[in-house]
Amino acid sequence: MTTTGAVALYVTCPSLAVADTIALHLLEARLAGSVNILPGAHSVYWWKGRIERADEVVLIAKTMAGRVAEATAAIAAAHPYDTPAIVAFDIIAGSRRYLDWLAAEARGAS
Repeated sequence: MTTTGAVALYVTCPSLAVADTIALHLLEARLAGSVNILPGAHSVYWWKGRIERADEVVLIAKTMAGRVAEATAAIAAAHPYDTPAIVAFDIIAGSRRYLDWLAAEARGAS
């Protein structure tokens, strides 16, 4: 399977304010070209030997493969969770115009 070089980072956040702060940091640092913030997630997960539940906000940042490590580090540094969920998904296909735009915008600081 081929890849476009584009990546979507899936991140859960405790609030809209945290997600917005992280999104702005990623965009200002050119670590992402676009970020979606989706409120209303209800998460169920194992934590310290117990099943937990939490209302969360999902952040999806689109970037390029070469920016994933730096973007992940920036998210972790700004995130209040001890172990934030940060997962990268390869974008295997998409609109060529969008992918070209994303590559230009997630280029890093000039």
